[in-house]
Amino acid sequence: MTREALAQRREAETFDLQFDTLTAPFAVTVGRYEDGRVGEIFVNSHKRDQMFDHLARDTAILMSFALQHGATMESLRAALTRDANGNPLGLAGAVLDAIGEAA
Repeated sequence: MTREALAQRREAETFDLQFDTLTAPFAVTVGRYEDGRVGEIFVNSHKRDQMFDHLARDTAILMSFALQHGATMESLRAALTRDANGNPLGLAGAVLDAIGEAA
């Protein structure tokens, strides 16, 4: 599948996400296509240039890449690791759940 590019100017929202027992929240920015679908995700730790910040940013890049190449939010959410209660065990799942709840 080829990449579906986003418009140069697009709707976006930013929110803080508290994940697990980490003290500082993550800043999550979601960019959308004109039809409202999520097309890009940015995640940053408030502790810039730390290893977890790099992992968070790289995870967001991979999620964005998948979304722009035809993956759906639902398929990504279903593919990620969860506990017996359905709660996400990783940051990617927590981000996608938070985006889904905000929609």
